[in-house]
Amino acid sequence: MVTVIRLLTLTLLLYIVFQFVAASTVVFAQNPAPPCDEQAGTCPTDIGPIPLDAGGFVMALLKYAVGFGGGLALLLIIWGGFRIITSNGNTEEVSKGKEIITYAIVGLILILFAVVIVKVIGVGILQLPFFG
Repeated sequence: MVTVIRLLTLTLLLYIVFQFVAASTVVFAQNPAPPCDEQAGTCPTDIGPIPLDAGGFVMALLKYAVGFGGGLALLLIIWGGFRIITSNGNTEEVSKGKEIITYAIVGLILILFAVVIVKVIGVGILQLPFFG
């Protein structure tokens, strides 16, 4: 019975993968990308307009990096909570879950302090136009 369930699961997984591969054969590149808007100083992309000047690009990159780091920290906090919930009283698993949550929160705090330091040093002290 277990073999039949595994075989059905494998068949379903292969079917789903095949559907993604078959659906990706359609080419959506017939229309060229829109040109960059020199007056606005941006280049349109799928994730939003990217500034053409160095300062705007650095700020956009910083924004996306902070968003990615925050999302990763959220996923790690959820994973640590899941490990704690499913530990069944095993103290080793509970401590591993707590460590994951602790390190995720420490990482999130480091990301936030890095942004604050860049703002304070870049804008306040060095008065760089990038970070304004």
